[in-house]
Amino acid sequence: MICFLIYTSVYMGRQNISMAAPLLESEGIADKVTIGILGSMFFYVYAFGRLISGRLGDSLPPKLLLLTGFTAGALCNAGIGLLPPLWAIFVLWGINGLFQSSMWSSVLNMVATLFEDPVMRRNAVISLAPTVGLGGLLTVAVCAAAAPWGVGWMFLAPGLIMLFLSIAGTILLPDVRPEASKKHMEFRKILTHKTMLRFLVPIFTQGVVKDNLVLWTPIFFMQVYDIDIKKAAVYVFVMPIATLFGKLLYPVLYKLCRRNEIKTACCCYIVSAVCLVPLACADLPIVSAAALMFAVSAFIGAANSTFSGLLPLRFFDTGNISSVSGVTDFLTYMGSATGAVAFGFLVKALGYGAMIWVWVAMSGISALITLGFKKDYDRAP
Repeated sequence: MICFLIYTSVYMGRQNISMAAPLLESEGIADKVTIGILGSMFFYVYAFGRLISGRLGDSLPPKLLLLTGFTAGALCNAGIGLLPPLWAIFVLWGINGLFQSSMWSSVLNMVATLFEDPVMRRNAVISLAPTVGLGGLLTVAVCAAAAPWGVGWMFLAPGLIMLFLSIAGTILLPDVRPEASKKHMEFRKILTHKTMLRFLVPIFTQGVVKDNLVLWTPIFFMQVYDIDIKKAAVYVFVMPIATLFGKLLYPVLYKLCRRNEIKTACCCYIVSAVCLVPLACADLPIVSAAALMFAVSAFIGAANSTFSGLLPLRFFDTGNISSVSGVTDFLTYMGSATGAVAFGFLVKALGYGAMIWVWVAMSGISALITLGFKKDYDRAP
């Protein structure tokens, strides 16, 4: 429960930059270009940090790594809330991304170690999936409540809440630690492991589509359907709900796919590709377009549960959960950051249809890859 609450609340300290962006610009603290650089910087720092923290997580106590990253993230947000000079905001936001990168591997290691029964262990990891969607909704709620007090409170309030939960975690979390395994794999062998090589494209794809769908949804609706930001906000707000729905749907899909996480991901990519095709080639009513984007966000979010949670769990017996999680998240966030830059140029040159066709192609290729290898990943115990 404590791990669930901590990882839900950490999203306030990373997604609040999107909520605060209009006020940062209107108050003359940062312009659009600066805000865009801040967002991309977080993704890149977080991605490379996941490789480092993933490797450290196999040898350090998960409680230490989790609470160090969480507390540092809280302090960085509180520091930004005091509205220091712009260069200091960049430094604090970068440190925030680096330390937050240590958290997911630590949560996986701690929760997996708590349960001896493999079925309960997998169910426990799956139960963490809704933290993403709930974290997004919590970010919207807290930042909306803090906004009337000024943009600083959109960072200060999340920071204070995170500090409170950090104290609770220090008191209540157990000092568990995975047992050393004789099967432990060296980091370089993980990078060249057949599982990593097989799923490079599917892992990269869900990063590209998942985060860029959120990034481009507001401006897509505003420009394609000629609506103002207030009307667009209604459609933007459903995206974290879609993510939450996908995470809650994942256990059902997982059971229907006979507890084969690769087969589950395959189904998610197929549905995503099918839903994206009408968006790319037809002038749809705005409600229909929103419904299709909701479905894509939900199913891509569900595919993320395979690669961020259950796939690393297959390396529990070798003591490499943290390292594998670090590598998969590195690929995911490199996809997010690279897509954000590339699609900016693509949309400007060829329009939104071209971007969506790229999503269709990547989802289709990922569906074929996961379909081809699903039999190699037999039903989990």
